[in-house]
Amino acid sequence: MRADFLGVRPLEHVPWTAEQYTERLASLVHQKACQEARFHVMLDCAYGSTCRVLPSVLEDLGCSLVTLNGFVRPREEPRTPEEKNRSLLEMGSLVTAVKAEMGLVISGDGESLHVIDHTGRPIPDSLILSVMCLLAFASGDARTLAVPVSAPSVIEKIAARYGGRVLRTKTDPAALMALAVAAPENLAFVGDTNGRFIFPRFHPAFDAMMASAKLMEYLVLSERRRVADVAALLPRYHWYPADVACPREKRGEIMRRLVEDMGTTHVDFTDGVKLTTDRGWVLVTPDAREPNLCIRVEGRSQEDAMELLADIREKIDGYVHEQ
Repeated sequence: MRADFLGVRPLEHVPWTAEQYTERLASLVHQKACQEARFHVMLDCAYGSTCRVLPSVLEDLGCSLVTLNGFVRPREEPRTPEEKNRSLLEMGSLVTAVKAEMGLVISGDGESLHVIDHTGRPIPDSLILSVMCLLAFASGDARTLAVPVSAPSVIEKIAARYGGRVLRTKTDPAALMALAVAAPENLAFVGDTNGRFIFPRFHPAFDAMMASAKLMEYLVLSERRRVADVAALLPRYHWYPADVACPREKRGEIMRRLVEDMGTTHVDFTDGVKLTTDRGWVLVTPDAREPNLCIRVEGRSQEDAMELLADIREKIDGYVHEQ
């Protein structure tokens, strides 16, 4: 719906926005503890507007900082999965070259955080979610966290270890932000498997700058310095994503047939269909943009996960090509 001519109002410039943002962020982070840690960090702003704010935020937290692509040039930001993977690998080699303790890559113009460990290894976004959950509970900052139904089940195991609670919600950004707006009591953050985090005490939107600052804080309060060391503490799990081409008009029918044919012990309809079997679980959701079905699989072993993924792909392909 468009506003009529008389409904259009002039744009208003809000002064001191960046200053107010950084002041509020600093008030929600244990600044002194981070300053004493003096992390050595390599930061890639990926030509986004965060380059105007994040370097000064991290320097205020005591970080020794090396910044890449620290100017705004939106057309240069990596867009395709291939470009993003190449960028992460290049960043990894630079992290080891300067002996940084971690590399932070900010994408989506400030929405997503991707992490490189001290060895130069890009850490999968689903693993960073688990790491952040472990650190939040271990540091005492969190009593309750929220993640989508697609996130690894290890997060519940982490919560149980620290007497915490995990809320599950839909995978789409609108559902995650709506939960942050509702902000149940003691909700520390909402995170997904794409490197996006919301901190409701700050504001109910994805914010990689706040996530970067909280990662530093969580590491300090948990008496850790290296993300890889925290990842090594996690119970091992086998979680894999995939997409399968599927005409839009067939997606509803195919998900219904999967429920009938998979021989599941439990079905969850929180988002799409999540089918639990004796080998693990499979989540199938429709892609909001492309004619695909998004698949997330977690197996009790790597072999189980690979078999579940192969089975679900085969079934979907068979349904799609039926006459």
